[in-house]
Amino acid sequence: MNNALKSMIKNRVLIVLILIVILAFVLRVWNLGESNMWVDEAISSVAAREILDKGIPKFDSGAFYGRALVFHYLMAFFILILGGDFGARLISILFGVGSVVLAFFISREFIDDEKKNKEKFKNFSNSNLDDANIGVFKPNRNNAAGLIAALFCAVLFLEIAYSRQARFYQMFQFLFFLSLFFLYKSKDDKKYAWMASISLIILVDTHLAGLVVVPLFLYFFIKEQKDWKLFIIPIVLSLYYGPSVLGIGTGNGQIISNYVENYSSSLFYYLRAFAIITLIGLPFAFYWNKRLTSVLVIPSAVLLFSLIFVKVYALRYAYFIVLITPLFISVLFYYIYRSNKWFFAAALIFAVIYPSNLFFDSGNMTVVEPENIQLRTFSEPIIGYKDLSSSLKEEIMSSGNIVLFTPAFSWYYKNPDYFIPFSLNGLPTGYSLYNGADVYTGAKRFDIERNKFGGFIFVEDAFGYSKLSKEERERVDDLKKECYLIEEARLLKVYRC
Repeated sequence: MNNALKSMIKNRVLIVLILIVILAFVLRVWNLGESNMWVDEAISSVAAREILDKGIPKFDSGAFYGRALVFHYLMAFFILILGGDFGARLISILFGVGSVVLAFFISREFIDDEKKNKEKFKNFSNSNLDDANIGVFKPNRNNAAGLIAALFCAVLFLEIAYSRQARFYQMFQFLFFLSLFFLYKSKDDKKYAWMASISLIILVDTHLAGLVVVPLFLYFFIKEQKDWKLFIIPIVLSLYYGPSVLGIGTGNGQIISNYVENYSSSLFYYLRAFAIITLIGLPFAFYWNKRLTSVLVIPSAVLLFSLIFVKVYALRYAYFIVLITPLFISVLFYYIYRSNKWFFAAALIFAVIYPSNLFFDSGNMTVVEPENIQLRTFSEPIIGYKDLSSSLKEEIMSSGNIVLFTPAFSWYYKNPDYFIPFSLNGLPTGYSLYNGADVYTGAKRFDIERNKFGGFIFVEDAFGYSKLSKEERERVDDLKKECYLIEEARLLKVYRC
């Protein structure tokens, strides 16, 4: 046995972290390509496919898809290598596992030097997990809390569910907290300030919501760095992307009231006891490291609060904040660990295992047995294109067709001939039109007031149908009287007309 292997075996922290990372990867990658995509996943997948075809995310309609460019180029790479739904989703898996590792490094910073905190810990015994001394795993690091945070992040249901989506919300969460972590570290080393700025660029490219951290960047750069060059990136990002943020519609008082209830109830449903433990751990975290806690909490709270003013509600918008849960849970569990290790072990096992899919078929908070995890919320509808029979798929490929939601049809089959437009978000600006055609595929607009369905396969998905106005639905129903249903799948009906 060589010296390197001996050193690795001695480093218990590194071994445990690697095992947690393996667990996180397995839970996230299990049957990854099996499930149908939900609607936004299909949009991203088509955009990535266009990158492979054209070099840029330009749809066949001629429209350029400028959202999350870094994410979609990375997605395109994995589609090229692995293909299909599995390749499209793998990039989010990697960022999901990255969030697990990031949780380790952030959480251990809450007590990063016990010499500085000896008064706070004078009644505690020494930690058995803090004796590693290789590389970044030094004795003055709180590795125990880091491992606890990584474990909870690895098994949390929401973390796994969003890590399995071909959409950029997992990447946003990772970059959001990576940027804040680098900003926290920048006080003692300017290189972290530059790393934070680079992370900020990719964060804002991933989603405009990342601009919420810019004021905090400027505050710390003014207070601590006093280097004018550091201001260039956050200011340029604000000037370039700021007008787009100002264009986002805001809701009225009733919408705001409803969204407060919707976001709080949805997050609490998926976290339940973990949400309570998070709140209990918050004052412990603030007591041990005010700077880190403030850096994490303030921008997270501002962004979460701002969501109630956006007219469109979706749980995925608030998902980013879930990483706070394993971080503050780890702080509380670390307190228990330092007080009574036997009670800590029992509490940790219970918290991870009991609310898991081993005991609950649905509504579980953790996942410890690999299964095909997929969210089924009303704002993330899954259309069952993959569940249609092989014979019907062949007929669709060889026939003319009329569809409602075009990206999923295009991803699984081909660009449709015609489409019936509808507003994706219910707003006048939500129609996916570009020069009168479908923005995603270039399909021609079908005029339901003048034309008939004759000679086509009509594919009606429940998502698109629900977005039609009452008059449009009535017209479609009238036209379907000349058709007959040939097959059904999840949220999907196929008619021959």
